[in-house]
Amino acid sequence: MYGIAQVRYTSQNTRLQESILLLSDNTAWVNAIASPAVTAVWMADGRRDWYTSAGKNSWDFAAPMLIAKEAGCVVSNFLGEEWKPGDRGIVITNKFLYPDLIKAVQSAYQDKP
Repeated sequence: MYGIAQVRYTSQNTRLQESILLLSDNTAWVNAIASPAVTAVWMADGRRDWYTSAGKNSWDFAAPMLIAKEAGCVVSNFLGEEWKPGDRGIVITNKFLYPDLIKAVQSAYQDKP
């Protein structure tokens, strides 16, 4: 399972990476290229399986969201709702990986003491 995540190493990122490793049976590859648009194109042509970012700037995600949706990907915010401008966080993947990925994201980014 190949994927990409924009990562600022926070406790949430650590929890998400741990979840991804468990889901993938330690086969996940996580990297950051700092371009949601390039990642969306790579997802559209099959080079990547998923993308998630806790970023919050709508202009960073508007074009990638459109590219990914046109390629048949599921695109949501961290609440599991369809992504819209102003949402914090984005999850992009295929319909098969989405249920597990959104659970991992929600678990990682829920408020923990």
